[in-house]
Amino acid sequence: MSSDSPSFRLERNFESAYDSFLSFQSRADIPFGIAITRESGLCYPFSFRVSEDFEESYFMAKKILLSLLWMIGGEHILLGPVSPFAQKFLKESSRDEEIQSSLEAASKIMAFDISMSLCPALPERKDIPIPFGDSFSGHRIGLDLGGSDRKVTACVDGKVVYSEEVLWDPKSQEDWRYQEEGIRASLLSASSHLERVDAVGVSTAGVVLDNELTFPALFRSVPEDDLKAHVRPIFKQLIPSLFGNVPFQVENDGDVSAIGAQILFRQENVLGLALGTSFAAGYAENGHLLSWINELSKCPVNFSKNARKHYLFSVQGAASEYLSQKGIILLLENNGMELHGSLAEKLLQIQAKMKENDPLVRDAYCDMGLYLGTALAYLSLFYPVKSALLLGRVMTGEGGDLLLEKAKEYLDSRGIAMDLLSGDENFKRLGQSYIAACLPKL
Repeated sequence: MSSDSPSFRLERNFESAYDSFLSFQSRADIPFGIAITRESGLCYPFSFRVSEDFEESYFMAKKILLSLLWMIGGEHILLGPVSPFAQKFLKESSRDEEIQSSLEAASKIMAFDISMSLCPALPERKDIPIPFGDSFSGHRIGLDLGGSDRKVTACVDGKVVYSEEVLWDPKSQEDWRYQEEGIRASLLSASSHLERVDAVGVSTAGVVLDNELTFPALFRSVPEDDLKAHVRPIFKQLIPSLFGNVPFQVENDGDVSAIGAQILFRQENVLGLALGTSFAAGYAENGHLLSWINELSKCPVNFSKNARKHYLFSVQGAASEYLSQKGIILLLENNGMELHGSLAEKLLQIQAKMKENDPLVRDAYCDMGLYLGTALAYLSLFYPVKSALLLGRVMTGEGGDLLLEKAKEYLDSRGIAMDLLSGDENFKRLGQSYIAACLPKL
């Protein structure tokens, strides 16, 4: 970072994606671009410049490609215009582990093969807007499924009549029935406080398409055969079995955050971010989602060549390793703090130390605020972001307030106008489940 930036206190190995990209653009002059497209017509092009230094240009173009792949999701990757760099990039990328592992994973998530080819010129952008519900009328249940806890809210015409938060450990379970039983228990617990159930909305980690879990992050230890047979359609089977033919809708937890910002905070062009066990994101504008997969946990935000890799894929500097419970825990443990138990238990210990004004913990939250600020700046290159809603366990307590303060400080230092929104402590923890309740249309 430049000398006028807010400075890290504990982190010794972080290179801002935003600053790295702008610095490279200042000395690059060869036109290049990458577009992500789908057969449905969706297209997202991103043009930038490369230089005569192939190694540096390849590194930067690779980071942009990985960012677009996990932001947008598509069947075809187009490189253009045709040039010696584009031709060499296409050849080198075919044997690049970081790129190929992401292409393989994205193919499984999207359920189609992904091709990469050259094109004379990038096509124009085309969005496929998806409207979402915004009504809390009726007797509704909202369920929020995270990696360390699940939360459920029962509400009548928008008024909360019951909420519950339960710790669980879904990611380590090999038997899918563990997660199903937890989901069932939360839904029944909420329904017991309602005269009837008119609609059910679900916010969950992972990738969701047509109410099915195409990348079930909370079931990552479950065998492949069970994923296809039982996990992918779990909500289509479970909710009707409990409540009959009621409308229900399942969305990624990041998209739910973005929807909440539009509905509850009346914000447009908003990123919804959940800093929990991992890092979830969504984007909404003008009352619509854009059909993007928004898997920003895999998006590189640290451009250091020594950055940590994503816990499942080979993406270096992935947001999940920094903007999550794991991120602050690793930062503190790498600087000598002893923490014990699960991720959730370690975070509780950190939050308790923050209440005691522990200087090491304060420094960690300051550094995490810079993680967030630099990530938001980088994402603003691709999303026309006016505001961001921050939710999740990491945002709770005094540490969350300090994190927001430092993120804003970084954005201000870069001249980026962006409103950072949150809520009270209860909303930071339970807001996802409340927002989820409004998703289905009656």
